[in-house]
Amino acid sequence: MQLTTSWEQRGIAKGRQEGRQEGLLEGRVSTILRLLNRKFGTLDSAITNKISALNSEQLDCLTEELLDFQSFEDIERFLVNC
Repeated sequence: MQLTTSWEQRGIAKGRQEGRQEGLLEGRVSTILRLLNRKFGTLDSAITNKISALNSEQLDCLTEELLDFQSFEDIERFLVNC
């Protein structure tokens, strides 16, 4: 049986937590992109890349705002101002 130090255990736990958080962000981005694609059709890669780069707080804001979007310009305006 292999023994690990408390530092190694903390590192492993931190890595798992970061992995879960990253997975949650990816899931949120995926959901937002699906909703926008359904509402407006296929988004161009520049918009998709910008949305994928948003942090958690910005994704929260986008999730609320996207309900009011009427055009691609609204998406672009949001991304410029966030």
